Amino acid sequence: MAIKIVLLGLETVGSGVLKIIKNNQKKIKQTSGEEIVIKKALVCNLKKHQNMAKEVELTT
Repeated sequence: MAIKIVLLGLETVGSGVLKIIKNNQKKIKQTSGEEIVIKKALVCNLKKHQNMAKEVELTT
């Protein structure tokens, strides 16, 4: 089973959380027994965050 989350923003904090979760997936799963899946990220400007679209689905 996976824990699905949505990020509210991809500025400094949101993008940092995304990177931490992506980079530590294996350790998170070993520790908690669950995988964290980032389903979407809420952003104000889709064009500004297009580079993140490969990692997570963007929505406004």
